[in-house]
Amino acid sequence: GSFLSLDPRKKFCSQDKVSDVAWDPLSLAYALDPPADSLLSQYGIVLDAGSSHTSMFVYKWPADKENDTGIVGQHSSCDVQGGGISSYADNPSGAGQSLVECLEQALRDVPKERHAGTPLYLGATAGMRLLNPEASATVLAAVTRTLTQYPFDFRGARILSGQDEGVFGWVTANYLLENFIKGTLGAMDLGGASTQITFETAIPAEDPANEVQLRLYGQHYRVYTHSFLCYGRDQVLQRLANLPFQPSGPSEHPVHRAWVCTRGGPEATGWEPVQLLLVKVL
Repeated sequence: GSFLSLDPRKKFCSQDKVSDVAWDPLSLAYALDPPADSLLSQYGIVLDAGSSHTSMFVYKWPADKENDTGIVGQHSSCDVQGGGISSYADNPSGAGQSLVECLEQALRDVPKERHAGTPLYLGATAGMRLLNPEASATVLAAVTRTLTQYPFDFRGARILSGQDEGVFGWVTANYLLENFIKGTLGAMDLGGASTQITFETAIPAEDPANEVQLRLYGQHYRVYTHSFLCYGRDQVLQRLANLPFQPSGPSEHPVHRAWVCTRGGPEATGWEPVQLLLVKVL
């Protein structure tokens, strides 16, 4: 999945406070408080570790806020070569090494005198949620070792919940469309391993876990969000690849294969499947 910036050429909004949402490595989507005695621009770095690839974004913002909401603009970006960090489950050190080229760019993009005060975050999405806990922890540990070697203010690397991912996408989309002035729209984020559906609602959600309270530009928003793990683009393509096929021989019967997407991945055992997708045998 992708978060924070739907269009990397545009800026996104940062929110001042999100109630009932735990701290997360994408705190740049919240208002960031610069030192009171500083009038210089502040910088922040976010590594968006999606299921199919990782992107780095360097953001820049002034000290002032607008209605208690920080205004953040994108300063630069970098696409990490190779697959997402979840693809390094069998080679965890490779996950950290894959980030080096973009981190070296960040050293150049952020003024040297601002390095120590520049927060650095990594947030991973559904690709990492599909790994079993041991594998995901090992990959995150390897990534952390690499990130802590740089002179930035490292704030953590963690796996975002589906709720976090959905809310950040909704805030981004409505900010870019200037809908916080004229009325919000719902957002559907089709990622590689999951899909998030998020929209503003006037009534409480049936499941409290699907509801988030936001405060943006001095206004309160009640937002419904739900993440559908295993229903991302890449997972759907895997499902299609496992549909029944007709062998070439005229006398042979069609072969039917089943694909199962689980919380711990297709090879996991001992974990209850989050979504079970089976090909119907005719």
